[in-house]
Amino acid sequence: MLCQLIYNIITTGFYFVIVLAFESSQRGPNFIMEPSTRIEFSNSSGGWIDCSASGNPPPTLDWLAVDGNTVADVPGIRRVLRNGTLVLLPFPADAYRQDIHSTVYKCMASNSVGRIISREVHVRAVVTQGYKVSVEVLAATRGCTAILQCIVDRSVRDLVRVVSWVQEPGFYIYPSLQGDGKFHVLTSGELLVHNIEYNDQFPSYRCRTRHKLTRQVEVSSPANVRISENRGMVSPVIIDRHCHSTCGPGRRSSTALCGPWMSFS
Repeated sequence: MLCQLIYNIITTGFYFVIVLAFESSQRGPNFIMEPSTRIEFSNSSGGWIDCSASGNPPPTLDWLAVDGNTVADVPGIRRVLRNGTLVLLPFPADAYRQDIHSTVYKCMASNSVGRIISREVHVRAVVTQGYKVSVEVLAATRGCTAILQCIVDRSVRDLVRVVSWVQEPGFYIYPSLQGDGKFHVLTSGELLVHNIEYNDQFPSYRCRTRHKLTRQVEVSSPANVRISENRGMVSPVIIDRHCHSTCGPGRRSSTALCGPWMSFS
C-alpha cells in the first residue's frame, strides 16, 4: 500500500512537471517581418506584401481586408501564399478593382496562445498610362533669374519627378541642394537660370521626367528663356525653401528672386 502511494505521488509529480514544461515553452506570436505602411505598384508589374511571425506553436498567418474579414484568393488577381506573402498579380486595365487595388490590408498572426495584428498597409495600384510634359517659362528682367517649370499631367503628378534638364544639344543639369553657378535645378524640379543676358535666350531647354513605378521617361518639347523689358521696381519673391547640411535645427535657407516675370508655355 505504501509503495503504491509513493508510486502515485512520483508519477503525478512527473506529469505536472511535463505539463508545466510544455506550457512554459509556449509563446504567443511575434512579428519577424511586419509589413510596411504603404505599397505602390503598376498594373504591369504587380506587387507583393511580406509578413512573417514566430511563436510556439508556429502561428498561422492571415490577411484581413478593410472590413475585418479574412482575405481570400481571387483567380488571376490576388493570391495568399503559405509563407504569409500577399501577392497582387499584374492585371489588365479593365480588371482594376478598387476593393483590391486601392484599399487597406492588415496581417494577422495567431496561435493557441494569442494573436497579433499588424499596422495598416495602404495599397495603391496605378494603371500604366502615358503622360505629357511641358515647360512653362517665367521670364525675368536682364540680370535677374529666369525660372523654367516642368508641368506634368495632374493625374500622375505625384508619381513623376524631374530627373534633369537638358540644355541642347546635350548639356545635362541635375537637381541639387547647392547652387551650380549659372544654373540650378531645385529639388522641386524648377530650373533657375541666373543673371540672364540676351544671349541666354538662344539655347533651348528640355525637361526630363521619370515615373517612379513604371520607370517610364518622358521629355518635354524644347523651350527658351525669355527676357522681359519691364524694368519696374518689384519686391523679391521666395520660390523655394530648403535646408542645407550646415543649417541648425529649425533653420532654413531660402531662394529669393527678383522679377517681374512673364509666363510662356
